[in-house]
Amino acid sequence: MKNTRRKNKAEGENIASERIKILFSLADRAALSGDLQVASRYVERARDIAMKFNIRLGREYGGRFCRGCSTYLLPGKTSIVRINSAEKRVETKCLSCGEKKYRPYVKEVRERRRKRNSPVTGPKP
Repeated sequence: MKNTRRKNKAEGENIASERIKILFSLADRAALSGDLQVASRYVERARDIAMKFNIRLGREYGGRFCRGCSTYLLPGKTSIVRINSAEKRVETKCLSCGEKKYRPYVKEVRERRRKRNSPVTGPKP
């Protein structure tokens, strides 16, 4: 009985993660077609499913919605995206609730420096 319960839980999590993926793709389509309310509703449903099954939304989905109001973030329409080069981060502000989200881009800077100073190509003058 214990193995059956684990199996059912794993099956439920797999189905839930597939539904989350589908809902986010539908939210992308709806937002690009101009229906932002439907896109936000898809995001809310995907978050509800993730919370019910205790599934983390990965980095691929984390930047697409506001954690404060569950609005789908479309740059220029529902959010403002700025690059703060002094602090090496990307700042996203939700226009619905005003919540700010910060994402560092230190890895990209390091990778660019490595490419620039690599011994194969040599440093640029």
